[in-house]
Amino acid sequence: MDDEDVVQVLFIDAADGSEIGRSELFVDQLPDSFATSTTVDLNGTTWLVERADPPDATQFRAAGQLVLMLRRTDLMPPRSEERRVGKECR
Repeated sequence: MDDEDVVQVLFIDAADGSEIGRSELFVDQLPDSFATSTTVDLNGTTWLVERADPPDATQFRAAGQLVLMLRRTDLMPPRSEERRVGKECR
């Protein structure tokens, strides 16, 4: 792979605008688009991508950089279908 296959990625916390980190990633390590809901795991913490600039691989490959605005998620284990249905029937 050559330099055009590597993208400088800047991770920003959407809550306060602070920098979470930076990384060089190969384009094929990133999704083709951030148009759908995407999560990122950084140091054991799951983050939701709120915005990507630019949003698709063609653009961030050409630019050689990508900024991801992330929001920390506190993922709760999904409740069982039985529990949800039981609660709705009360």
